[in-house]
Amino acid sequence: MDKSVKKIVSALIVDDFANALQAWKHSPYCDQICQLDKLECEKSAQNLKCIEYLENMLTNLALEKRDTNFRYFADQVRRKRKSI
Repeated sequence: MDKSVKKIVSALIVDDFANALQAWKHSPYCDQICQLDKLECEKSAQNLKCIEYLENMLTNLALEKRDTNFRYFADQVRRKRKSI
Protein backbone atom coordinates (compact mmCIF):
# COMPACT_ATOMS: atom_id res chain seq x y z
CA MET A 1 0.00 0.00 0.00
CA ASP A 2 1.47 3.36 -0.94
CA LYS A 3 1.85 6.34 1.38
CA SER A 4 -1.20 8.24 0.16
CA VAL A 5 -3.51 5.27 0.75
CA LYS A 6 -1.94 4.71 4.18
CA LYS A 7 -2.67 8.34 5.11
CA ILE A 8 -6.29 8.01 4.03
CA VAL A 9 -6.79 4.71 5.86
CA SER A 10 -5.01 5.96 8.98
CA ALA A 11 -7.37 8.92 9.18
CA LEU A 12 -10.40 6.69 8.62
CA ILE A 13 -9.27 4.29 11.35
CA VAL A 14 -9.48 7.07 13.93
CA ASP A 15 -12.69 8.40 12.30
CA ASP A 16 -11.02 11.66 11.23
CA PHE A 17 -12.94 12.20 8.04
CA ALA A 18 -11.65 15.73 7.42
CA ASN A 19 -8.03 14.52 7.33
CA ALA A 20 -8.99 11.49 5.23
CA LEU A 21 -10.57 13.81 2.68
CA GLN A 22 -7.53 16.12 2.69
CA ALA A 23 -5.21 13.14 2.17
CA TRP A 24 -7.45 11.97 -0.67
CA LYS A 25 -7.39 15.37 -2.38
CA HIS A 26 -3.57 15.40 -2.28
CA SER A 27 -3.16 11.81 -3.47
CA PRO A 28 -2.22 10.78 -7.00
CA TYR A 29 -5.41 8.69 -7.10
CA CYS A 30 -7.53 11.82 -6.84
CA ASP A 31 -5.63 13.37 -9.75
CA GLN A 32 -6.20 10.24 -11.85
CA ILE A 33 -9.86 9.68 -11.02
CA CYS A 34 -11.33 13.06 -10.19
CA GLN A 35 -12.96 14.96 -13.02
CA LEU A 36 -13.47 18.09 -10.93
CA ASP A 37 -11.56 21.33 -11.00
CA LYS A 38 -9.59 21.50 -7.74
CA LEU A 39 -10.80 25.06 -7.13
CA GLU A 40 -14.40 23.87 -7.31
CA CYS A 41 -13.81 20.90 -5.03
CA GLU A 42 -14.74 22.66 -1.78
CA LYS A 43 -18.23 23.60 -2.95
CA SER A 44 -20.90 21.46 -1.39
CA ALA A 45 -22.12 19.55 -4.47
CA GLN A 46 -18.59 19.10 -5.79
CA ASN A 47 -17.36 17.98 -2.38
CA LEU A 48 -19.97 15.20 -2.36
CA LYS A 49 -18.75 14.06 -5.77
CA CYS A 50 -15.17 14.08 -4.48
CA ILE A 51 -16.23 11.93 -1.51
CA GLU A 52 -17.93 9.54 -3.95
CA TYR A 53 -14.66 9.23 -5.90
CA LEU A 54 -12.86 8.36 -2.65
CA GLU A 55 -15.49 5.72 -1.91
CA ASN A 56 -15.06 4.26 -5.41
CA MET A 57 -11.28 4.09 -5.02
CA LEU A 58 -11.60 2.19 -1.73
CA THR A 59 -14.18 -0.17 -3.25
CA ASN A 60 -11.86 -0.87 -6.19
CA LEU A 61 -8.94 -1.53 -3.83
CA ALA A 62 -11.14 -3.97 -1.88
CA LEU A 63 -11.84 -5.89 -5.08
CA GLU A 64 -8.29 -5.73 -6.47
CA LYS A 65 -6.58 -6.73 -3.25
CA ARG A 66 -9.41 -8.93 -1.96
CA ASP A 67 -9.18 -7.09 1.32
CA THR A 68 -12.37 -6.65 3.34
CA ASN A 69 -10.80 -3.80 5.31
CA PHE A 70 -10.98 -1.58 2.23
CA ARG A 71 -14.65 -2.58 1.85
CA TYR A 72 -15.24 -1.51 5.46
CA PHE A 73 -13.62 1.88 4.82
CA ALA A 74 -15.60 2.33 1.60
CA ASP A 75 -18.79 1.68 3.59
CA GLN A 76 -17.64 4.17 6.22
CA VAL A 77 -17.11 6.83 3.53
CA ARG A 78 -20.52 6.02 1.97
CA ARG A 79 -22.27 6.49 5.34
CA LYS A 80 -20.48 9.81 5.82
CA ARG A 81 -21.41 10.97 2.31
CA LYS A 82 -25.08 10.14 2.92
CA SER A 83 -25.07 12.00 6.23
CA ILE A 84 -23.80 15.22 4.63
